[in-house]
Amino acid sequence: VEEILSVALRGGNDPELDYTMLWTIVETACRSGGILKLQLQDLDSKEMMIRLHEKGGKSRKQPVSKALMESILKLAKSRGASKPTDAVFCYKTKCDCNSRTKLGCTCKSHPHTACSAFSVPVSAHRFEKLWRRIGEQITWVAEEQVSNHWLRHSTLTWVERATSSNSIASKYAGHGPGTVTEG
Repeated sequence: VEEILSVALRGGNDPELDYTMLWTIVETACRSGGILKLQLQDLDSKEMMIRLHEKGGKSRKQPVSKALMESILKLAKSRGASKPTDAVFCYKTKCDCNSRTKLGCTCKSHPHTACSAFSVPVSAHRFEKLWRRIGEQITWVAEEQVSNHWLRHSTLTWVERATSSNSIASKYAGHGPGTVTEG
C-alpha cells in the first residue's frame, strides 16, 4: 500500500487528488462510489467522521484521522468547493481565462469565486487512468489487477486482524450479514 501511495503522489497530472482519494479508501475502506459521491456536507471535522453514500442507497459514517480530514478539506476548498452539496473530489479548477496559478485565478475579468463554476467532479474514469498509470510503474499491481476494491479489502483484513473480530470488520465495511465479510 505504501508503494502504491508513493507512486500516486509522484506522478500524473494531479498527484494531490490521486493520493488523497487512495488515502481515503485505505483509511475508511470505502467503495469507489463513496469517493465519487462525497460532498462537503458529508465531512464532520468536529467528530472526525465522514458520511459515505454507497451501493444500495446505504449511507454510513466512518471515522477518519485528523490528517486525512484536513487533507480532504484543503483539497476540496482549493478546487472551489464552498456549498454543502459541492463535490469533495474534483479536478483542478479550470478558468476559461487561462490565468490559473497554484493560488487561484489571477485574472481581473471576474471575481475569483467564479472560477469554482469550472470545477468538475471526478468520475470512475479517473480511477481507471490512475490504476493504469500505477500498474505501469509497479508490475505486481498490473499482474494482480490491484484496484480500489483491493485497497478496501486490504484495510478490512487489517481491521479484522487488529481487532480479532469479524463483526467489527463487517461494520467497518458497511456490510450487512457477517457472512459477506467472511467471504
